[in-house]
Amino acid sequence: MICSKCKNEIENGLIYCPHCGESIQLVPNYDILEEELLTSIVEDKDKTVEFAEGVYANVEEQSLINSGDLQSLNNANTDGPEYSNRRFVVRVSIITGTLILFVLLIFVIIHLYTNSYNYLYQHAVDAESIGKYTDATYYYREAALADDKSYDAVYNWGRMCFEIKDYNNCVEAMLAAHELDSTSTDIYIYLTKSYYALGETKKIYDLLGNTENQDVRELITSYIIFPPSFSIEEGEYNQDIELEIKSIDGYDIFYTLDGKDPTIQGFKFRHNVILTEGTTTINAVCCTEDGEYGEIVSKTYTISYDAPSMPIVTPSGGVFFEETLISIEVPEGASAYYTWDGSTPTEASTLYTGSFPVLPGGSVLSVIIIDKHGNVSEQYKSEFYLII
Repeated sequence: MICSKCKNEIENGLIYCPHCGESIQLVPNYDILEEELLTSIVEDKDKTVEFAEGVYANVEEQSLINSGDLQSLNNANTDGPEYSNRRFVVRVSIITGTLILFVLLIFVIIHLYTNSYNYLYQHAVDAESIGKYTDATYYYREAALADDKSYDAVYNWGRMCFEIKDYNNCVEAMLAAHELDSTSTDIYIYLTKSYYALGETKKIYDLLGNTENQDVRELITSYIIFPPSFSIEEGEYNQDIELEIKSIDGYDIFYTLDGKDPTIQGFKFRHNVILTEGTTTINAVCCTEDGEYGEIVSKTYTISYDAPSMPIVTPSGGVFFEETLISIEVPEGASAYYTWDGSTPTEASTLYTGSFPVLPGGSVLSVIIIDKHGNVSEQYKSEFYLII
């Protein structure tokens, strides 16, 4: 086919000349009538395209012509079915995207609703009402997470944990509930029972010290065995002590004096224990009528006897011109011994039993005191002269 304007060869099927952009005209081999008919058909086709595609199509074509991309222009106009398919795909994509967004929106709404406090709490209540305590525990916990300021959610979560014997989480929940409402006595009930189930008796004692509510205190004391009390505090002493051990509940008491376990090798406490010189560790425990032992209490006592002080002698020595009596101060439970020849007294020396006279002439009085434990005092020594 020959372009009527530039006379260049044109491939069959093209509407515009790829060389000059002119609409395709019939070559001179066709007669004039056919040429005019073909031109009329081409012009009608152009008008139809303009009518069908609107201003956008013509502007797009003009842009392609101005840029010289005539091949793209020909493809755009000749590939009608493909162009329609692309429009269909675009429309389907838009509709699909819209549906996806709509589904996502519905999902978000459902997710927000099913994770709301009211939804979770109501599900917990419903689950509990039909005895599904595990499910109720889960929903109460989730409700507490959704609103950690809700006492009801936190407390009921702990209550359900206790029902399913999850005592550790029950303690966690009840302590959190106590932070929200420190006046609730029910919290102490579940804490006491949980600590008891866990064998954490010391924490029950701590609870007792944290409340003044008499009802709560009575409840707590019903779950614990109070440890025994000692009449004398542990520590260091310089004399023997007589120790009494008591149970405020009247339980039997078992004890050891060598630090061993009184629940295994203990002696039943029947009378006061006398502790003498040395270090003694006493372990004691209360035992109920059912044979249940409480907390073991350990006390250590160290007793070291002090030696008696140097004897106090009156008069303390000197020159005398008349008969004079000598007296010695002796501590309770001790004894005094003396000599007149300056030698060191012993238990074999003269025992002081009362005032005695100064010997005539000059003498050296020596005195010691020996206490009931055999400790010996520092020696007293002084010169006495009696001149008559």
